[in-house]
Amino acid sequence: MIDYKYSNVQRVKNKLDDPHLMQAPLYMLAAQHLGKRPGGMFYLGVKAGIEYVGWSESGLLGGITPPEQWLENARANTLRLVGEMRAGRVDVQPANRDNCTFCDARDVCRVKSALHVEIAKEEGA
Repeated sequence: MIDYKYSNVQRVKNKLDDPHLMQAPLYMLAAQHLGKRPGGMFYLGVKAGIEYVGWSESGLLGGITPPEQWLENARANTLRLVGEMRAGRVDVQPANRDNCTFCDARDVCRVKSALHVEIAKEEGA
């Protein structure tokens, strides 16, 4: 499986070490749900060069072995988040606020508002 990213190589490589990453394992789970067994899951960075970065049990395309319990943890986290949303809880808690700079929804997101509330609470206002 390949997900094309218009990102620089280092940003794509950083995905390999992101413990909060959900997209790649969810794609793998979706493929399994459809009865497929992909050889791996790769991001293909296409900005300022071409580089495959990803996971593969066989080392396909230089992929690394997926973390232990990768798919199981993604499934559990997804079900937990869906349960919270269904219960009406939709907190603004990005796993990594550094990624907000690249988010397409940053102009309408509530992260800034939530940050101001946190700062006000800390200052005792």
